Amino acid sequence: MEKKQLVHRTEIIIRFSEVDSMGIVWHGNYAKFFEDGREAFGKAHGLSYLDVYANKHLTPLVKLDFAYKTPLEYGDSAIIETRYIDHEAAKIHFEYTIFNKKNNQVAAT
Repeated sequence: MEKKQLVHRTEIIIRFSEVDSMGIVWHGNYAKFFEDGREAFGKAHGLSYLDVYANKHLTPLVKLDFAYKTPLEYGDSAIIETRYIDHEAAKIHFEYTIFNKKNNQVAAT
């Protein structure tokens, strides 16, 4: 029996402070976008940071690996898709895909 996958999608709008002098999203902001997706996922599924903390658990980041596909620009709307990956180990694993809303192209994974 295949397990149901938990997925959440949230929309962001690229702000001026998130782009570089070429008008495209500065590469370091993608980690923040993934974090935005993780926070929205947690709120949607009852696993917010405050819930985890209140239960005396910590969730340190141990690995971050991503690939840029197509650029996002100032004013673009982007969809952050966050997928929970089930594991037998005591860890929380997410995978992310960021789409440009105007053309559904993958911007980063």
